Amino acid sequence: MRKHKTLIASLILGIFWVSSCSSSSTNSNANTTATDVANDDGESSDEIEVDEGLLTTEIRIPLCLFADGTDCDDILKMTEEELQADIDADGFDIDVTLNSDNTATYRMSRGEYDRFMKKLKGDVDKAIQETINTESNIYKSVTYDDDLQEFKAVVNRSEYENSFSMFNFGILIFAGLYQTFAGQNESDRYVIIRYIDEKTNEEFDTYDSREDES
Repeated sequence: MRKHKTLIASLILGIFWVSSCSSSSTNSNANTTATDVANDDGESSDEIEVDEGLLTTEIRIPLCLFADGTDCDDILKMTEEELQADIDADGFDIDVTLNSDNTATYRMSRGEYDRFMKKLKGDVDKAIQETINTESNIYKSVTYDDDLQEFKAVVNRSEYENSFSMFNFGILIFAGLYQTFAGQNESDRYVIIRYIDEKTNEEFDTYDSREDES
């Protein structure tokens, strides 16, 4: 049984509006575990870092983000070989290196990075379609801009106003994930969802994630 979910699934479950900045990595022997190369203070980094170079892109991820109902200590015992096998199972051509701060650096070509980002956007489309399918009485269509910052949801207003939906939360997770890995600065990341009445084509409600932070 695999010790943690595949890369995409784990990130979707484990990342919610995290910070992004320039990264650096430290090479590690393939048989060395994360706990063997822990910091002197024993602390783990809790930030995701994206470094987009001319030919390659590096994404540095805290290992404990992969924990899914599993003790973080078990994740930290994984070897570099096990992490590499897990990413290989996802079908991506990505090299994995363990770092001294309980993180892993995923190094890939720009072409593979673009494929990775396309996969994330595809996951957004699937999540939106699942919402439309399961809550068809409310949601009729959902569109968004290229940066996944502004969304328009055409809805049945009466059904929308008399129901409780996790739509805002779900979009915030997926869009925040995409913007993070696109290298957006934390201060530039946000989600706006405009709700449009299907009968009048008028905007009657708006969700803005920046208001939650104020």
